Amino acid sequence: MFDKRFKRIGCEDVEVGFRLHKKGLKIMYNKNAIGFHNHPYTFKEACRQQVNHGYNFGILIEKLESLGMGGYIPMLCEKYGLVERNITVKGHIKSFIKKNFLHKKMVVLFLERMLDNRKNPGRISSFLYPKVFTYYTNRGYRLYKEEKLSGKND
Repeated sequence: MFDKRFKRIGCEDVEVGFRLHKKGLKIMYNKNAIGFHNHPYTFKEACRQQVNHGYNFGILIEKLESLGMGGYIPMLCEKYGLVERNITVKGHIKSFIKKNFLHKKMVVLFLERMLDNRKNPGRISSFLYPKVFTYYTNRGYRLYKEEKLSGKND
């Protein structure tokens, strides 16, 4: 069953996978596997979804720590682009760049406007979309932490 604390979309399936792994289910990685999510979003909706993912990532981190699986957290933070929890050298470098350059509100607004107006997304868009989305993922994670401190999400 899914954990009922995940009230937003994102990370609930990852959490179930970790619990199943903890109970002995062998998980096999297939780099050639393809998954389709046929949920068309506008650019703004996709940004909002990333806030939800970041928020739920806070719950996922707590769950992994409570399951004694905290060793996976640095890898997941790097994969999802969280800037506050990276422990690897590569993660620290990425975090520095994001915090000091990409995650400035004016930069994100400029990139959003540029990406939202592109008629034929190409290599530049493919490079920039994840950068903008990690901004919103981090925003959601910070929101979770703020609510946690204030006792709103207990």
